[in-house]
Amino acid sequence: MSKLRDDLYQRLHGFKPVKRSYKKQGQSDWYYLDPRGASTIASMKQIDVADENALNPRLSGILADDMDKNPEDYYIWHTKGDDKVRSTHAARDGLIFNKHIPPEGGNPGGRL
Repeated sequence: MSKLRDDLYQRLHGFKPVKRSYKKQGQSDWYYLDPRGASTIASMKQIDVADENALNPRLSGILADDMDKNPEDYYIWHTKGDDKVRSTHAARDGLIFNKHIPPEGGNPGGRL
């Protein structure tokens, strides 16, 4: 998947903030999209956040909804559990990842 598609996926699924091109009085420069229940991009709710590094306050709910709707996009990281497993990989054992938002170093095997 291209970097542009990864970025778009993250923004549309509420994982990455969007910078406003214009704002109304009292609005922040940044917001998250909340895709839950939306049938179009225009109907997604905007969640105002203080800055581009602020976490989406509804991320856990958005993530759960996305996992239910797109289970093929997620995987559980498993190691072989032997003495050849790298420490960074051992730390990820049992964690859930989205194949469109790979961890540092990439998805396992590079082909998900």
